[in-house]
Amino acid sequence: GDFTSTPNTFNTQYYQNLLKYEEPDCCTRTLVGGFTQLPTDRAMLQEPSTRKLVELYASNQTAFFADYVKAIRKMSLFGQDTSVKWCKYD
Repeated sequence: GDFTSTPNTFNTQYYQNLLKYEEPDCCTRTLVGGFTQLPTDRAMLQEPSTRKLVELYASNQTAFFADYVKAIRKMSLFGQDTSVKWCKYD
């Protein structure tokens, strides 16, 4: 199943659904809406530090996009030589 009703759109509906369909006994599928949620998705709500991010991203798509860009950029640098002086790696 899909994690959101907009699986082909890059947005924060995934985070919104985690909060909207928060159910204590939910493991593989929400009872309302029928969106797939795995135990690892649900675990983000149990840990205060990750729950804070879920809440932020659910309410602030701009913050999610900014953090996503930083994370993807950082991951793209794995294995690259960042000592080249003409490249800016910050």
